[in-house]
Amino acid sequence: MPPDDLGKLLLAEALLEQCLKENHAKIKDSIPLLEKNEPKMNEAKNYLSSVLHHGKLSPQYMCEAMLILGKLHYVEGSYRDAISMYARAGIDDMSVENKPLYQMRLLSEAFVIKGLSLERLPNSIASRYRLTEREEEVIACFERASWIAQVFLQELEKATNNSTSRHLKGSQPADYELSYFLEAALQSAYVKNLKKGNVVKGMRELREVLRTVETKATQNFKVMAAKHLAGVLLHSLSEDCYWSPLSHPLPEFMSKEENSFITQALRKPHLYEGDNLYCPKDNIEEALLLLLISESM
Repeated sequence: MPPDDLGKLLLAEALLEQCLKENHAKIKDSIPLLEKNEPKMNEAKNYLSSVLHHGKLSPQYMCEAMLILGKLHYVEGSYRDAISMYARAGIDDMSVENKPLYQMRLLSEAFVIKGLSLERLPNSIASRYRLTEREEEVIACFERASWIAQVFLQELEKATNNSTSRHLKGSQPADYELSYFLEAALQSAYVKNLKKGNVVKGMRELREVLRTVETKATQNFKVMAAKHLAGVLLHSLSEDCYWSPLSHPLPEFMSKEENSFITQALRKPHLYEGDNLYCPKDNIEEALLLLLISESM
């Protein structure tokens, strides 16, 4: 008996995720997967196309099918199709409020994949203005993906801890393995900003990431982020240009990078807060503190 449309949706995601795990090295190196060589991907695509063609599922599940198909288009190298699928799903207007955890994960992955797809579009026809506009959209996608990923991982750990404490007292919750796209969601924003020379935005992104309450899944990532920020402080910022984590950068820095994505509109992850927070006084002090923190994590 063939699966119904909901069954097809569930099977399609499971097949695609299995295919991505088997081809992790290729995905990391941005090598497109060929449908003829990947029967699981081919089967997943057929299931998703069937679900969207029938249109019988609820809007929530139809949206999920589009998000999963967008991911599939990206890994097969069809970047325009991925962007079109995300536009069709309406991801720019989606909120993470009251969303199930797996939908938050899908949305975080969708934003990072949209950003990666925009980066890979050919530049030949686009005007300089359009290219600048596209670059800003890429960064906005990466920043949004990072926030949603952090909220998702905090909510996931909270749900896991609650479930474990209810059922097995004293037991440890299982570790959550980050997928390639979730890892990319966490780090693409600051990496892209720093690569473009946007030191202020890159540093701000790194500092915000390091101030979020970590989860077991983000510990290794935060060690890497702390070392990355220490490197930026020591190699890309002189003492005269330094601003502390609780102050604002010099006005001349801000004017260069004024087109910043407004993260205030998003639901933010929980941050470490308090009345007597220690604040470094210069870049050397902050870099040393970061290296000490990374060694202790």
